[in-house]
Amino acid sequence: MDFIINPQGTWYHGSNKVFDLLEEGSTITQWKELAEAFSLENGIFYYKRKFTILRELDKAFIIKDGISILAPEIVLRYKSTNNDNSDYQHDYEMVINELEAERYEWFMTALKTAYPRGHKWIK
Repeated sequence: MDFIINPQGTWYHGSNKVFDLLEEGSTITQWKELAEAFSLENGIFYYKRKFTILRELDKAFIIKDGISILAPEIVLRYKSTNNDNSDYQHDYEMVINELEAERYEWFMTALKTAYPRGHKWIK
C-alpha cells in the first residue's frame, strides 16, 4: 500500500478543530476519509461507525523510520467498506498473508463484527 506524503499538503486528525501546532504523539494523516472514519480517545483507537471495533493505541500504529504509520489491518478494515475497488482488492491481496498472526486475527474479528452477514475477505 503506497501512499504519497505531501508535507505541504492538508493534514487531518479526525476532528473538525483546526490546530496551528500539534502536541507530541498527535496522529494525523493526509487521507481525509480515513481520519473521518476512525478516532482516538484515551489510548484507544476506534472505528466511528461501529464503536465495538477497537484497537489499543500501541498496536494501532507501527513506527517506521521514526514515523507513526497506521497499522495495515486498520487500513484494510477501512478499505473493506469498498472491496469492489480494484486498488483496495489489490492491497488486500498483497497484505493479508503478510500480517502477523495477532494482526490477522484482529482484522478477521473486526470484519466479522462489521459484516455479520459475511464479506468476501472473511476466511
